[in-house]
Amino acid sequence: MKMKKKEVKGIKISDLAKITGVPKSTIHYYVKMGLLPSPLKTSQNMAYYDEKCAEQVCLIKELQDMGINF
Repeated sequence: MKMKKKEVKGIKISDLAKITGVPKSTIHYYVKMGLLPSPLKTSQNMAYYDEKCAEQVCLIKELQDMGINF
C-alpha cells in the first residue's frame, strides 16, 4: 500500500517575510513572544505558517506604528 504525502496548508517563512515586509528574525521573535502561533514543523528545517499569520503580522506592524510596542 502506498502512503500519500500529507497535503500541507500554509506558507513558508520566506514567503511570509516577502508578503509582510518583515524579516524572518522578527517573525521568529513574534512566535517566541506568543504574538503568532507556532508553525507546523514538517522537518527540522521546514515549517509552515497559517495563512492568517500574514494578517496578524500586518496588524502588529500597524500597532507598532501607533506607538504600541511588544
